[in-house]
Amino acid sequence: MTGPASDAEWRRLAAATSLAELIGRHVDDLTAIAIDDIGWLGNLSMPDGWRQWRTPDGLVRLAVYGPRPGGGWEATDTVSVFACTGTLPETLSHNADTMLRQLNATGVRAYPLDTPAIPGVAAVRASGYIAVAGRSLWARFNTYAAGSAEPGRGRLVQHSSFVDAARFLRLGADIATLTDGVQQGFWSSIDAATTPTPAHDNSPPPAP
Repeated sequence: MTGPASDAEWRRLAAATSLAELIGRHVDDLTAIAIDDIGWLGNLSMPDGWRQWRTPDGLVRLAVYGPRPGGGWEATDTVSVFACTGTLPETLSHNADTMLRQLNATGVRAYPLDTPAIPGVAAVRASGYIAVAGRSLWARFNTYAAGSAEPGRGRLVQHSSFVDAARFLRLGADIATLTDGVQQGFWSSIDAATTPTPAHDNSPPPAP
């Protein structure tokens, strides 16, 4: 996927407003945390065939599966973690599918996830199909939040997965493993009194 056409498609993706950006308008001091400073994230294992590294700025953990013969990857998985001050649940529930809608996704599903019984904690999931440079991709965005009135003590996790639609059935179990790892890792980091049962979502959204 190279050339002006594909470059324009990736710019379209980059221009879409993420849920983290929206949340930044409702809390104070939203600041990305370096991946190396997130202990629970460094302890997560990768499914067979996946590779991971950090982006050059050290603020995003990127995992990939592939590569594709024509370039690119069959699947990518990213995690970013932010510190903030304030509470988030209402913002999350009302805007879970914002990025997918801006990308004209089809088969969109959005719903809240079970969370530990701790005030200020919330989680949402949104998924759907998007078209990028002539490819159909299944995309899923998991957002986890633990708000706090104490300066910089709130946490927000943005976990995004993109899978070539033709490879979803083969890679669905891997995505579930990655999702459960991030979800349980984050809950453990906030000393959850009640750990929820992982919510598996291995089936694709309704066909467009």
